[in-house]
Amino acid sequence: MMRHLAGLVLACAAGWSVSAGAADGLYSADSLIGAPVHESQGERVGRVHDLLLGDTMEVHSLIVRVDNVVGLGGREFVAERGIFRVETVSGESDFDDVAYKVHLTVGADDLDDLPVYDEGWWDRNTDRLVQAWEDTREGSRTAWERAQEAGSSAWDAIREGAQSLGKRLEDVINGDRGTDEQTEGER
Repeated sequence: MMRHLAGLVLACAAGWSVSAGAADGLYSADSLIGAPVHESQGERVGRVHDLLLGDTMEVHSLIVRVDNVVGLGGREFVAERGIFRVETVSGESDFDDVAYKVHLTVGADDLDDLPVYDEGWWDRNTDRLVQAWEDTREGSRTAWERAQEAGSSAWDAIREGAQSLGKRLEDVINGDRGTDEQTEGER
Protein backbone atom coordinates (compact mmCIF):
# COMPACT_ATOMS: atom_id res chain seq x y z
CA MET A 1 0.00 0.00 0.00
CA MET A 2 2.80 2.42 0.88
CA ARG A 3 4.43 1.81 -2.52
CA HIS A 4 1.34 3.05 -4.32
CA LEU A 5 0.85 5.94 -1.92
CA ALA A 6 4.43 7.08 -2.40
CA GLY A 7 3.78 8.03 -6.02
CA LEU A 8 0.73 10.07 -5.09
CA VAL A 9 1.70 11.95 -1.96
CA LEU A 10 4.66 14.10 -1.02
CA ALA A 11 4.89 15.17 2.60
CA CYS A 12 6.93 17.20 5.01
CA ALA A 13 10.61 16.38 5.30
CA ALA A 14 13.33 18.93 5.07
CA GLY A 15 10.82 21.47 3.83
CA TRP A 16 8.81 19.19 1.56
CA SER A 17 5.02 19.44 1.63
CA VAL A 18 2.10 18.54 -0.60
CA SER A 19 1.97 21.24 -3.23
CA ALA A 20 0.86 21.91 -6.74
CA GLY A 21 2.97 25.02 -7.16
CA ALA A 22 6.56 26.05 -6.92
CA ALA A 23 7.22 28.00 -3.77
CA ASP A 24 10.38 27.73 -1.71
CA GLY A 25 10.19 24.51 0.29
CA LEU A 26 7.11 23.19 -1.50
CA TYR A 27 7.33 20.57 -4.22
CA SER A 28 4.77 18.85 -6.41
CA ALA A 29 5.09 15.05 -6.34
CA ASP A 30 3.45 14.89 -9.75
CA SER A 31 6.07 17.22 -11.24
CA LEU A 32 8.97 15.65 -9.35
CA ILE A 33 8.27 12.17 -10.75
CA GLY A 34 9.96 12.16 -14.13
CA ALA A 35 12.36 14.99 -13.24
CA PRO A 36 15.88 14.60 -14.59
CA VAL A 37 18.55 13.42 -12.14
CA HIS A 38 22.14 14.67 -12.41
CA GLU A 39 25.24 13.25 -10.78
CA SER A 40 27.65 15.46 -8.81
CA GLN A 41 29.51 16.65 -11.95
CA GLY A 42 26.26 17.73 -13.63
CA GLU A 43 25.86 14.83 -16.10
CA ARG A 44 22.29 13.62 -16.46
CA VAL A 45 22.09 9.99 -15.32
CA GLY A 46 18.37 9.26 -15.17
CA ARG A 47 14.93 10.33 -14.03
CA VAL A 48 12.94 10.19 -10.79
CA HIS A 49 10.75 7.10 -11.07
CA ASP A 50 9.06 7.11 -7.65
CA LEU A 51 9.07 8.61 -4.15
CA LEU A 52 9.17 6.54 -0.98
CA LEU A 53 7.60 7.90 2.19
CA GLY A 54 8.07 6.70 5.75
CA ASP A 55 5.31 6.09 8.29
CA THR A 56 5.36 9.76 9.24
CA MET A 57 4.86 10.69 5.58
CA GLU A 58 8.37 12.12 5.33
CA VAL A 59 10.30 11.56 2.14
CA HIS A 60 12.60 8.59 2.77
CA SER A 61 14.06 8.14 -0.72
CA LEU A 62 13.77 8.83 -4.41
CA ILE A 63 13.78 5.89 -6.80
CA VAL A 64 15.90 6.84 -9.80
CA ARG A 65 15.71 4.97 -13.10
CA VAL A 66 19.16 5.22 -14.65
CA ASP A 67 19.50 6.08 -18.33
CA ASN A 68 21.29 3.51 -20.50
CA VAL A 69 23.99 6.04 -21.31
CA VAL A 70 25.83 5.46 -18.02
CA GLY A 71 26.15 1.74 -18.69
CA LEU A 72 23.85 0.52 -15.96
CA GLY A 73 21.11 -0.60 -18.35
CA GLY A 74 18.01 1.13 -17.03
CA ARG A 75 18.54 -0.06 -13.45
CA GLU A 76 16.59 1.54 -10.62
CA PHE A 77 18.48 2.66 -7.55
CA VAL A 78 17.59 4.21 -4.22
CA ALA A 79 18.72 7.75 -3.47
CA GLU A 80 18.06 8.18 0.23
CA ARG A 81 17.36 11.56 1.76
CA GLY A 82 20.64 13.37 2.28
CA ILE A 83 22.33 12.45 -1.01
CA PHE A 84 20.16 14.61 -3.26
CA ARG A 85 18.72 18.09 -3.51
CA VAL A 86 15.87 19.36 -5.63
CA GLU A 87 16.14 22.49 -7.75
CA THR A 88 13.11 24.29 -9.18
CA VAL A 89 14.01 25.12 -12.79
CA SER A 90 10.69 26.64 -13.92
CA GLY A 91 7.26 27.47 -12.64
CA GLU A 92 8.26 30.22 -10.26
CA SER A 93 5.80 32.60 -11.90
CA ASP A 94 3.31 30.08 -13.31
CA PHE A 95 1.47 27.82 -10.91
CA ASP A 96 0.82 25.13 -13.54
CA ASP A 97 4.29 25.12 -15.10
CA VAL A 98 6.53 23.54 -12.46
CA ALA A 99 9.69 21.64 -13.37
CA TYR A 100 12.51 20.30 -11.21
CA LYS A 101 16.02 18.99 -11.53
CA VAL A 102 17.49 16.58 -8.94
CA HIS A 103 21.18 16.82 -8.06
CA LEU A 104 22.98 13.87 -6.45
CA THR A 105 26.00 14.25 -4.19
CA VAL A 106 27.61 11.18 -5.82
CA GLY A 107 29.38 10.93 -9.15
CA ALA A 108 28.49 8.67 -12.07
CA ASP A 109 31.22 6.20 -11.06
CA ASP A 110 29.62 5.81 -7.62
CA LEU A 111 26.07 5.13 -8.84
CA ASP A 112 26.81 1.41 -8.93
CA ASP A 113 27.45 1.57 -5.16
CA LEU A 114 23.92 2.81 -4.43
CA PRO A 115 21.35 0.17 -3.46
CA VAL A 116 19.34 -1.40 -6.26
CA TYR A 117 15.63 -0.86 -5.81
CA ASP A 118 14.12 -4.34 -5.71
CA GLU A 119 12.01 -6.53 -3.45
CA GLY A 120 15.04 -7.51 -1.36
CA TRP A 121 15.86 -3.85 -0.66
CA TRP A 122 12.21 -3.18 0.17
CA ASP A 123 12.02 -6.10 2.61
CA ARG A 124 15.33 -5.26 4.33
CA ASN A 125 14.41 -1.63 4.79
CA THR A 126 10.87 -2.33 5.90
CA ASP A 127 12.23 -4.72 8.53
CA ARG A 128 14.92 -2.20 9.53
CA LEU A 129 12.42 0.65 9.86
CA VAL A 130 9.98 -1.50 11.84
CA GLN A 131 12.82 -2.55 14.18
CA ALA A 132 13.95 1.07 14.57
CA TRP A 133 10.39 2.04 15.48
CA GLU A 134 10.16 -0.83 17.99
CA ASP A 135 13.52 0.16 19.52
CA THR A 136 12.40 3.78 19.77
CA ARG A 137 9.08 2.80 21.30
CA GLU A 138 10.76 0.46 23.79
CA GLY A 139 13.35 3.11 24.66
CA SER A 140 10.57 5.63 25.21
CA ARG A 141 8.65 3.20 27.38
CA THR A 142 11.77 2.44 29.44
CA ALA A 143 12.57 6.15 29.81
CA TRP A 144 8.98 6.83 30.87
CA GLU A 145 9.11 4.02 33.43
CA ARG A 146 12.40 5.36 34.83
CA ALA A 147 10.92 8.87 35.02
CA GLN A 148 7.88 7.51 36.85
CA GLU A 149 10.09 5.59 39.27
CA ALA A 150 12.27 8.65 39.90
CA GLY A 151 9.19 10.79 40.41
CA SER A 152 7.69 8.22 42.75
CA SER A 153 10.96 7.96 44.74
CA ALA A 154 11.19 11.74 44.97
CA TRP A 155 7.58 11.97 46.08
CA ASP A 156 8.18 9.26 48.73
CA ALA A 157 11.23 11.16 50.02
CA ILE A 158 9.26 14.41 50.15
CA ARG A 159 6.37 12.71 51.95
CA GLU A 160 8.74 11.11 54.50
CA GLY A 161 10.53 14.44 55.02
CA ALA A 162 7.21 16.25 55.48
CA GLN A 163 6.03 13.62 57.96
CA SER A 164 9.30 13.91 59.91
CA LEU A 165 9.06 17.70 59.90
CA GLY A 166 5.43 17.48 61.01
CA LYS A 167 6.43 15.19 63.89
CA ARG A 168 9.20 17.60 64.94
CA LEU A 169 6.84 20.58 64.79
CA GLU A 170 4.29 18.68 66.83
CA ASP A 171 6.97 17.88 69.41
CA VAL A 172 8.03 21.56 69.56
CA ILE A 173 4.44 22.72 69.91
CA ASN A 174 3.84 20.21 72.71
CA GLY A 175 7.00 21.36 74.46
CA ASP A 176 8.92 18.14 73.90
CA ARG A 177 12.24 19.39 72.56
CA GLY A 178 14.15 16.29 73.59
CA THR A 179 16.78 16.01 76.29
CA ASP A 180 20.53 16.22 76.30
CA GLU A 181 20.69 12.50 77.00
CA GLN A 182 19.14 11.66 73.61
CA THR A 183 21.56 10.69 70.90
CA GLU A 184 21.58 12.40 67.55
CA GLY A 185 19.87 9.36 65.94
CA GLU A 186 17.00 9.49 68.42
CA ARG A 187 16.10 13.10 67.69
